[in-house]
Amino acid sequence: MDFKYKNDKGEEIVITKDTDLSSYGVAELSKMYTQMIGKETTFRQKAVGQKMIKAMLTQTPDAKPVGDGKPADGKTAAQTRRSPRKGDLPTDKKLDFIIDPNPKRSGSKARAVFDKYKVGLTIPELTESGITMDHIRYDIAHGFIHFEGMDKVEPTNKPKSPQEAAGGDPPKEGEQKPDPAAAAE
Repeated sequence: MDFKYKNDKGEEIVITKDTDLSSYGVAELSKMYTQMIGKETTFRQKAVGQKMIKAMLTQTPDAKPVGDGKPADGKTAAQTRRSPRKGDLPTDKKLDFIIDPNPKRSGSKARAVFDKYKVGLTIPELTESGITMDHIRYDIAHGFIHFEGMDKVEPTNKPKSPQEAAGGDPPKEGEQKPDPAAAAE
């Protein structure tokens, strides 16, 4: 597949899959690719621009352009996210699960926010208590909380041991946990 590129001087240059693109700068490669796909594109690295243009030139004429923003399955990046987006959250449903113990690091702001979750509250009630939608989305996506009628998500990391939750280091691989009864003697 050949492509006719019009440079800043108005000259028409034919670009083929055999064209040496190393003489073009990042800005010129960006303009070239923008003309090819009809969508404003800015490359930060010359090598990326060269690769994308070469990929476009080696495609069959009926193929989708490279970098059209959609994965092969046709879904957009927003549709493949695990974290719910605005409008996806049930504003009328009640919180029915909170992981215990609190999975957030001891002394952190996130831990203080997580402590505000209460079973039975709706999203508007949670946001009124100071929990942001970003916190709610993150905690749903990681399986830390759950609302009625939503699909369950398994927690992405196990709740910490009481020692870790208190700010201590977790036991090392192969190391035995200290015996609390022995420490009390």
